Amino acid sequence: MSYSLRQIAPESKFCHDLHLDVFDHILPVSLISEVLSTCQAWEERERSLNMVAVISVIIAMGLLPSLSIPHVLQKMAQGLRYVWPDPDIKLPGASALSYRREQLGVEPLRQLFQQVCQPCATPQTPGAFRFGLRLMAIDSTLENVPDTFVNDLTFGRPSSQHGAGSWPQVRGVYLQECGTHLIVDAAFGGYRSSEQHLAFAVLGKIKPGMLVLLDRNLPHARLVQIIRTMGAHVLGRLDSHVVPTYVRQLSDGSYLAYLYPQGSSGKPLLVRIIEYTIDDPDRVGHQEIHRLVTTLLNPRTVEASLLIQTYHERS
Repeated sequence: MSYSLRQIAPESKFCHDLHLDVFDHILPVSLISEVLSTCQAWEERERSLNMVAVISVIIAMGLLPSLSIPHVLQKMAQGLRYVWPDPDIKLPGASALSYRREQLGVEPLRQLFQQVCQPCATPQTPGAFRFGLRLMAIDSTLENVPDTFVNDLTFGRPSSQHGAGSWPQVRGVYLQECGTHLIVDAAFGGYRSSEQHLAFAVLGKIKPGMLVLLDRNLPHARLVQIIRTMGAHVLGRLDSHVVPTYVRQLSDGSYLAYLYPQGSSGKPLLVRIIEYTIDDPDRVGHQEIHRLVTTLLNPRTVEASLLIQTYHERS
């Protein structure tokens, strides 16, 4: 593999060349500049740090979470300083970074995320498609955030008989492409936020031709109805408290049933229920009855055993 040194224009400022070359094919500077213009988020005076560099630092923070923000900037600038005419150039400090980050705001990052984070698997990508459908998954997790008064007040934290938890926590719900593990949409709330409610906020990128895999707490009738209306199909694990109305048995042992929207008199949704047990004693849920719900109703098109296999390989 051949290498070449970056060419520095004589009139260039250090911040003009301070970006992540490795991401140019995904997040080119031209796209960042376009979004900054659309959001009217350019700095009034450039000084030693412009908004393109600030966005690059924010992205790099996700790759280097153990470093402070000034140290992330130092890591980014190491290679550039070797070829810069003045190797002793002083980098912007923590206060300059904080000031620019506050000026930037949220909207440019939100728009970049919406434009860049799209499903990209091909039919040749392992684990990306089943039954001619692109596999997507909606799942939730809890993330620790810094132990500050504001975070505690905003997000809350877990507690037990031993007292409050060590960290405030944010609940995140993500729409992810299974084959590539790319997160293509996300919604966040406090520790006590309902993942069912947050799940409605990540439906914007669901398209026809997708099979959306749902975690245990998510497959309620209203969510499944909306996903189906958008032209996608659903496969998820049904919680034990959900009692569908039996319709009839199917040839592969699954059965058709109606799900009713909770707390409303809405139209029932016809679904297919698959009940099974896990024989492997080393796996969680051994000998428990598991129930999957899906909008793929025809057992001749997709057998129940294939749906079970698909659900347990969703990661």
